[in-house]
Amino acid sequence: MARKTQVPALLAIAGLGALSLAFTGNAAPRSALRRGLLSRNAEEEEKPTGHQVKNAGSFQTDPEEMALQQKVREHQENAVKLDAATEVRTLVQYNHGFAVMSTNSASMPGFPGGSVVGFAPDEKGRPLFSFSSMSSHTQDLMKDKRCSLTVAAKEFKGAADGRVNLIGEAVPIESEEEIAEAKAMYLKKHPKAFWVEFGDFTWYRMEVQNVRYVGGFARAGGLSAEAYAGATPDPIAGFSAGVAGHMNDDHREATMAMVRNYIGIDVEDAEITALDSLGMYVKVSRTPKAADQMQQFKLRLPFIRKLENRKDAKDVIVEMTRASRRLINGSYISIATVSYKSTREYGENHHTALTRYDLSHSDRQQHLLIITMAPPRNIPKPENPKMSVQCCYFTAMPRLTEELIRKRAEHNEGVLSDLEEIALHQQEIEGIESLEACCRHIKILLLQNNIIPKMEGLNKLKELEYLNLALNNISKIEGIDGCESLKKLDLTVNFVTAEDLEESVYNLKANMMLEDLYLTGNPCADWSGCRAYVVAHLPQLKQLDAKLIMPRERIKARQQLPKLQKELEDLAEEARVKRLRELGQPVDEGAYTKESRNEMYLELAEQKAEKERNERRRMGAEPKEPRVIPGVYNARGEIRQCNEGKYNFDLDDWTHPDKIVFELAVPKYLDTSALDVDINPSYIRVVVKDKVTQLKLSAEVRPDASKVQRSRTTGVLHIDMPLLQPHQVKNPKAPAQPELEPLKPATEPTPARAGRGGYLAGKSSEDGKAKTVSIQGIYQDPRRVAPKKPESLLREVKTTRADHVGAGTAEDDDDDIPPLEARR
Repeated sequence: MARKTQVPALLAIAGLGALSLAFTGNAAPRSALRRGLLSRNAEEEEKPTGHQVKNAGSFQTDPEEMALQQKVREHQENAVKLDAATEVRTLVQYNHGFAVMSTNSASMPGFPGGSVVGFAPDEKGRPLFSFSSMSSHTQDLMKDKRCSLTVAAKEFKGAADGRVNLIGEAVPIESEEEIAEAKAMYLKKHPKAFWVEFGDFTWYRMEVQNVRYVGGFARAGGLSAEAYAGATPDPIAGFSAGVAGHMNDDHREATMAMVRNYIGIDVEDAEITALDSLGMYVKVSRTPKAADQMQQFKLRLPFIRKLENRKDAKDVIVEMTRASRRLINGSYISIATVSYKSTREYGENHHTALTRYDLSHSDRQQHLLIITMAPPRNIPKPENPKMSVQCCYFTAMPRLTEELIRKRAEHNEGVLSDLEEIALHQQEIEGIESLEACCRHIKILLLQNNIIPKMEGLNKLKELEYLNLALNNISKIEGIDGCESLKKLDLTVNFVTAEDLEESVYNLKANMMLEDLYLTGNPCADWSGCRAYVVAHLPQLKQLDAKLIMPRERIKARQQLPKLQKELEDLAEEARVKRLRELGQPVDEGAYTKESRNEMYLELAEQKAEKERNERRRMGAEPKEPRVIPGVYNARGEIRQCNEGKYNFDLDDWTHPDKIVFELAVPKYLDTSALDVDINPSYIRVVVKDKVTQLKLSAEVRPDASKVQRSRTTGVLHIDMPLLQPHQVKNPKAPAQPELEPLKPATEPTPARAGRGGYLAGKSSEDGKAKTVSIQGIYQDPRRVAPKKPESLLREVKTTRADHVGAGTAEDDDDDIPPLEARR
């Protein structure tokens, strides 16, 4: 069970000093804030404490601003936080692993020395170090082991963020077992610390004797060594950076909504800086009414319950976000599209005055959280009716614009000047507008099955005869007293309650032509006397809820009117008491309320928007998100090597002994302005139209002396990069090999060489050694050499020609025709 711990030396008011800076634009308001917020008695002068402001002068803060400051101050005083020991222990545990060590200088006695060192805390929060004997701080510790270590929060960006100063003695670790444990802890914090294996490095452990802590403005104190060692780190803070980064990048408007809902202050920006199991710290920006510049300060936003793991963090933030988007200052928020050229104010009778913003810029989605609806029945009206809702991009609901009206008026060829009938049902419309300006002659208006919360924008439709507002979120009948021709009004299944029935019926008395009224499905219809009450007050009605009103029913209703009036007043008072009693209690899941209808229609709008986006994406009309160019280093911390454009390239690092030559075959007609060349000592990087070509160099080069050229004929990019050490030849050539000469045939025969078969024959030299060897005829493949036929099988064939053949002409003697033997 989480509880707040009061530490005498630690101020428990989170962000009080930050608030003092935030709500004031100069020194005078700050003095006024100190007098207004920190004084217990306005007439009693308090001795100034803390940071003093000279020449404050006289300044009167706006009463409304003072009340808001008091409200925020009280919230921050009561906001649940981690106890001081746990917060300090968490800060040290989840630090990035580097801190500033202060020692007594050995080279300059009497002067302090400071060094940025790497460390890792052990199970008791004691810092572990691996120091080289050549380091100045190591020599200082060898002479005087007293030191201090200043550790800043991982998200540290300024004086408003936390830091811890550990004071103690750094002593060498002697035991081999303890050294092994310290080494394992240190490498877990610094996995790339290869230097711990060097022989001149010694392991040290800091024995903490005192702790000083600064949590931001007006938050400072001290802890004992025992309290620090006995604390345990918060489990949620270990992964808080990822959660905070995701919220800040993708859901910043949700954080603004949570601050606005749970703290009660309207902000222009909100950034989560840290999370723990009990809440989160949020840096907010706002512009006070009395100031002309934006102020920034940090607030504590507690969670609705304690977190145990990562899943709890997600569930709680989602739950708080949904509750905050639903209720802001007691008003229900819905969504609309904005594309106005000027600023307009809406909602004079609403509980919230809102401003619309121009978002017509081409590179932004024109969706903004801007429209409020009537507050839920169990939420009281806020004391301050004015607020400002900032830009929050969501899926947009369609508005009742002139363009939509023309689209739905196809039966009248889009002409609105003489339009008499239009159907705008099932369009997820949230408000009635534009009709009075462009459809003055409308007679039949169908607006059923939308989420319209209020009857407005209809008073000037003098010719309107039939108005259908069934299945909407209307809670009171109003705004139609100017509709002189109205004959039929359908309000089936809305939210007209018994509390608003009297005023609703009174507003209908001006419609003298009204003959047909439908109230079925409204909460007021649950009252048994509802029909008689309406009949008694509206004599012009001929039909109520599709049932004719007979004369005897009207007479009887008039007789019962005093009794019905008393019952209605009692019923309204009972409903008010019940509403106040149920204030703050969760609504049953599945209950039919205005909120549930809005959520349902919001989901439908998101589905439609997603379907339209998919269709535009399929047709190629959806703008693509800008491509994220990869960085220089990959996830392993190594230099990335890639060729995303798939261009031909050549990296020559061995031809020239004094330089490396890189050529990239970019498109010939590509404009040179589309090329971005980045030469570094260890890599070359070329970005061509968001496509990266990056290669690691085999040797260090001189970027300042490099030369980049581009061919005018081929467009090839040519880069010469001189080596940092020109005489160092990278990848030297291999030593030249002796050339192989072909075998020469023997010029003289050699005597036969003793061997198998006597195939070798040659002539020996005078000294008896063979001079050359002939290998001709050593081997003959019988499959390729035809066997020699014996001569006895060959015989000569003699032929003679016939007489008539011999007497023929020379043309008759054809050599291609074989000779014929003469007949015997």
